[in-house]
Amino acid sequence: MKPGAPAPEPVRDLGAALLAEVDLDAVAARLSRLPTAALLDALEGVVATLDNADPARRRKRAGVLGRLLGRDLVAQAQPDPVENRIRLQLAGAQALAVELAEGSDALAALSAHLQRQTARLDELLAGERLADTEADAAHRTVARQRRLEHLDAIAASWRATVAQIAVVRDHAALLLDRHAQVRDLLTTLWRQRAAATAAAAQLAADPGNERRLRTLLRAQLIPLRASALQIAASPSADIERPSKEPTP
Repeated sequence: MKPGAPAPEPVRDLGAALLAEVDLDAVAARLSRLPTAALLDALEGVVATLDNADPARRRKRAGVLGRLLGRDLVAQAQPDPVENRIRLQLAGAQALAVELAEGSDALAALSAHLQRQTARLDELLAGERLADTEADAAHRTVARQRRLEHLDAIAASWRATVAQIAVVRDHAALLLDRHAQVRDLLTTLWRQRAAATAAAAQLAADPGNERRLRTLLRAQLIPLRASALQIAASPSADIERPSKEPTP
């Protein structure tokens, strides 16, 4: 070290200030609280309710014995208030959609902060390696080299976390879009009528339209369920953290 030059930063302190500004536990907690699966279940519940409203499907589920015992006639005499159940399901789905949108926005802010910190860490590493090329051999200690490699691993884990957040947010955006479609398709039936029973009557009057609606909704939800399972099975589903700090 040249006379009058500042003392080198302790190896364990290198980049410590940057690392202290990142909380991956907060990111993992935010990801775990996203009601993605709950909203998908709610939308699939709406489709299941529409299935239950189909008289042909009810007769098929009753079976021969059920028809002999008159269970299908009892079901027709005491019809299930499908419109009321769908109203409740849509209200629950709406609350979940709001929560999911807010959680996705919070993840976007966390991702932006993580990207800024990653850029700063990359800049620090580049500067340290440039200094290494200009320093004497005594400056390039084993502990320092291990510290730089550890910071490299941290930067890589941060970039993987940013990529994971992007995948999760893309899936959430698709799910929110499907929720809006389901909501608009179904609530229009009731908003245009003064009585809730009129909507049920319209569904019953045009079973072909109701079947087409179920088919459309199911076709939209199946890929989302597959995508959710793929995200859950991904090796990056858990926030990756480098091993503990290297010892000097």
